[in-house]
Amino acid sequence: MNLVAKAISFCGLPFVAASFVFGQMRPACPIQAVNIVPHVYTFRNVITQGPEKGGWRPFNVMAMDLTVRNSSENDVAAMWFDFVAPNDGSQLGNWDSGVHVPLRRGQQVSVYFDNYGRFMNLWASFKAVKVMLTKIMYASGQIVDLTSCEVGTAPIPPPFQPPKAQPDSPVYDVGGDVSPPRVLEWHLPPVAQPLNPKVSLFHKPTGSTQKVIFSLVVGEDGEPRNIQVKEGTLGDKTDEAKETLRRWYFAPAMRDDTPVAVRIEVSFSVVHTPQGGFGWGASRPYAQTN
Repeated sequence: MNLVAKAISFCGLPFVAASFVFGQMRPACPIQAVNIVPHVYTFRNVITQGPEKGGWRPFNVMAMDLTVRNSSENDVAAMWFDFVAPNDGSQLGNWDSGVHVPLRRGQQVSVYFDNYGRFMNLWASFKAVKVMLTKIMYASGQIVDLTSCEVGTAPIPPPFQPPKAQPDSPVYDVGGDVSPPRVLEWHLPPVAQPLNPKVSLFHKPTGSTQKVIFSLVVGEDGEPRNIQVKEGTLGDKTDEAKETLRRWYFAPAMRDDTPVAVRIEVSFSVVHTPQGGFGWGASRPYAQTN
């Protein structure tokens, strides 16, 4: 054995031993994946500017069904995830990836994440998605930041393109063999500017809250139409709120594996401030414990 080989052999043994110790010291990921199901939907995006104004181009939205189990020895209060490309670790868009739900030891939770970025050629560029647990808060209040806690990886399927909506198609109610539509992209009306408390319909006692409910039809193409205020009032902000709701996108409701139009309701909480302004908070379910 020459001197170089001896040096490598001598130095390599401590390195291997140190790597083994480091690997043993690295804590196990406290959350384990039970099921990871990505979804990709293709929609028609109307062009509003430039020489192609009035035309359209396709865009894609990715959503995620994620079921995880608390495999730690402690009850969990909240978890935060990143969704990245396995090849280079780049993040696949921007999601509100926090899951705030009590999760006891051994318990599972199923979460639906929507609006994970828009991608023109997502399925061609990315073949899989890797789920990373980045932070966890235990029921005790302790928050732990995690750097390399991989929950699991799943292939990204081909995109699903909803059919074009038909004006005379029947509108169903959700239930029975009709599954509900699922939000893919949502926006809150930009109406949180201060309002004049002397003339505003929103002049109420400090900190008061009211609910506003919209009724709308989600077509088989996943786009909302026939938007009406069912309960509450927005005064002169109603048209603005309707325009914002028209920019929502849904995975369409399904009946016997066929996209159908359904009638749903979307509710908002309008929180009034002392200055007479107000803020929005959409109420929509996001998690289900098993």
